[in-house]
Amino acid sequence: MTIPECREWVYVMHDFGQKVKTGLAVLAISAAFTAMPVHAHDEDGHSHDEQAITWFGGNFPPAFIPSGPMKGQGVGDMGLALLRTRLPGYRHAFQVSTFAQGFSAMRERDGVCMYGVIHTPERIAEFALSENITISLPNRLLVLKEKASLITPFLNDRNQVKLPQLLREQSLKAGIIKARAYGDYIDGVLAAEKHHGTQHVLPAVKPITLIVAGRADYTFSFSYEALFQFREAGNADAFTTFAVEGGTDLIQSGVGCSDGPAGRRIVADINKALEDGEIRRKSIEVFLDWLDPAAKKDFEEALEVRKRLGRPIAGVQAGIE
Repeated sequence: MTIPECREWVYVMHDFGQKVKTGLAVLAISAAFTAMPVHAHDEDGHSHDEQAITWFGGNFPPAFIPSGPMKGQGVGDMGLALLRTRLPGYRHAFQVSTFAQGFSAMRERDGVCMYGVIHTPERIAEFALSENITISLPNRLLVLKEKASLITPFLNDRNQVKLPQLLREQSLKAGIIKARAYGDYIDGVLAAEKHHGTQHVLPAVKPITLIVAGRADYTFSFSYEALFQFREAGNADAFTTFAVEGGTDLIQSGVGCSDGPAGRRIVADINKALEDGEIRRKSIEVFLDWLDPAAKKDFEEALEVRKRLGRPIAGVQAGIE
C-alpha cells in the first residue's frame, strides 16, 4: 500500500492524517501510480433497472483487505459494507484500483464513488462529497514495547512525544521512510531537526520492518497500519504507539462521487442515511478494533472532548481538525 493511499483511508480511515501530502497513502492519502486494468463485478444481485454505484478502491490494507485471513475485515471494508445496507435502490459494482484511478474515473464518468475521501477545498470544488463519515488518528510514534522506556524521557505530561527533543538524542535513531509524508507537523519537525543526524532514511518499506529488524529505534505510523502488520507477523502485542505533541489533530473523511446528476443523487442519499448517526457510531467501533491500547485510549479521550464541545462528525469541510 502506498503512502498516499494509506493516508486517504484513515481514517479510516489513512488520503493511510493531518494533511498527508501527495507523494500512505492513505489515508493520504500522490506518488505516481502505474495504470492497471480494473474489473467490475456486481455483488448484490440487484436488478439492472436500479441505479448503479461503481466503487473504486478496495486494495489498501488495512483499510481494505482483499485476501488472506483478515479478508473483508478492514476499516474501509466494514464501513462501506455498513453504508451499503442503508442505500436501498442501488446496485453496487466494485473496481479494484488506486486512488489516482478512482479520482480519474470520477472526472470521466458519472456514478463513480470512493469511500474514505478526505475533504479538501480542491475536492469540494471538483467532486460531490458526502458529509464526513469516519474519524481517525494521525500518524504516531511507533516503537517496540521492549524499547518503549527509551521514549519515556521525551514525553510531556499528556504522554505525548516532544519530537524536537527526541530527534536531538544522538543515542536513538529515527527510521524515516523516503518520500512518505507523516503530516504537516511531523514533516516540519523532521526537516528542521535533520542536521542532528539521527534520522535514518530508507526506501519504501513497511514501518514494522524498520524497528523489528533493528534498523531504527522508532519510526512513525498509523496505529491501524502498525496493528495490521504486526498481526500479519503473528505478534500483535509487540508494539506500542505514542501521540506526537503538536500533531494530534483528528482526520475526517467521507464518500466522494462524480459531480454529475447520478453522483449528486448518490451523495444526497448517503447524507440522508447518515442522519440518525448509526453509521458513524458503528464506523468508530470498527476503527477502535484496529488500534493498539495506547492509541485506543487517546482516541476515546479525543472523542470525549469532541462530545463535550458539541462537535459531531459531520459537514463537508476540511477533513482535518
